[in-house]
Amino acid sequence: MEGRRNIWFLFLPILLGIIPFSVCAYEVDTHALLTNEAFDFFNTHSDEDLSEETRAFLIDGARREDDAPRWMNHFYDPVNDRGFSHDSLINPEINVGDWQKSKEWAEDKDNQNKLTYKVPATVASILSALERWKISEITAKTDFTWQEAIRHYVNGDTEKAFFTLGHILHLIQDTSVPDHTRNDPHPEGSVYEKFAEKYTLSNEDGELKKRLVKISPIALDDLNSYFDELAKYSNNNFYSKDTIGIQTGYKLPDLVEEEKIGDYLYGKNKDNTGEYLLYFKKPKIFTLSTNTGDIYIFSEKEGGDTVLIDYWSRLSTKSVQYSAGVIDLFFKDVEKAKVDPNFERNEEKSLFGKMMDVVLFGIGEVGSVVRNVFTDDESKVEMPNGFSEVVIEEDENGDEEPIENTTEIIEEQNDEETDTTNDISEEGMENEENKEVIKEKDEPIEKKDVVME
Repeated sequence: MEGRRNIWFLFLPILLGIIPFSVCAYEVDTHALLTNEAFDFFNTHSDEDLSEETRAFLIDGARREDDAPRWMNHFYDPVNDRGFSHDSLINPEINVGDWQKSKEWAEDKDNQNKLTYKVPATVASILSALERWKISEITAKTDFTWQEAIRHYVNGDTEKAFFTLGHILHLIQDTSVPDHTRNDPHPEGSVYEKFAEKYTLSNEDGELKKRLVKISPIALDDLNSYFDELAKYSNNNFYSKDTIGIQTGYKLPDLVEEEKIGDYLYGKNKDNTGEYLLYFKKPKIFTLSTNTGDIYIFSEKEGGDTVLIDYWSRLSTKSVQYSAGVIDLFFKDVEKAKVDPNFERNEEKSLFGKMMDVVLFGIGEVGSVVRNVFTDDESKVEMPNGFSEVVIEEDENGDEEPIENTTEIIEEQNDEETDTTNDISEEGMENEENKEVIKEKDEPIEKKDVVME
């Protein structure tokens, strides 16, 4: 996963003028874990009680927000009110240009719909073929804003709503990462993110569940407040590897005290849950304003992750608390939208979007012709992205519905065809004797084709 997330690339060199770097926050599998915990945490404290069927869509949306190059808009520095941008005090070698603040990206459908982001997915889906079919209409789109999530839910498209909401939870979770709130591009990778990547759905942090037992989701009035508060907590109380010391432009966090443990001095900070380790350094270093190369938050030596253990214990907990709070806010905003006469239920499309629809429709029609040339089974639809096992059948009311297990369906159809053929043969034998009578009457015989269903 690290190879995919820490993608070294030369991205739009003419526009950005930068060298290869990587800017992703938590690994996609760590996002999956945090979203899963938020799902359970919300259900524990809410009367809404999310259905189990929506869990996978929420998790998959949280993972898919890291599709390139969306993650360039996953930064928000609340101190300087900026997104990912060049800062000579932090990393003068890398000119990243200026990107949108994550809290604005979360609600800016115009930006999300730009051609820049209409590229093939770089993060694989965890949904089953049938689940992917349910949201296939939006998976090729790039508008996964807060408003879109609400619109989908109001219109009864629950799966699409939760997939889109998952994208928002990803952005909230990224604001708990100090690198993303202290404008640190971490070209060599974030030591905190590398530490956190071991926590996944298949390797959960049991201590995280324990920490969540005695606390509740964070309740705020609007989405911006969730970004602001969590970003301030992350920025003001923790370091990233390249933003240690006031010379990087950040006055906080404040040092409470230092304590010698073994061969190092450990700096301590304090929040509402108590004291925690902030950094460690060699005893000869006495200030944070000089020689910061000898001040660490991580070491490859045994026990070198002691500081990061304290970071993760607080930041992961906050991430789940705020994510669950955002889910609660989502349902509140949905109820407001339902009674708002000005709420736009229909999707607004630009001229470019309408043109793309025409192009995609044309491609679909060509695909249908090609399929008809090579197959006689009209009910089988070759869906993109691994959907070939999904069959579209009409129910009694003439509505289309997906059915999995194509092999069984084809076998059933073959059995029905055999039975129908036998019935026709028997009827033909029984009516052989009546042929002469029909001819004598000289009445026109209506020819009917036998339709095998």
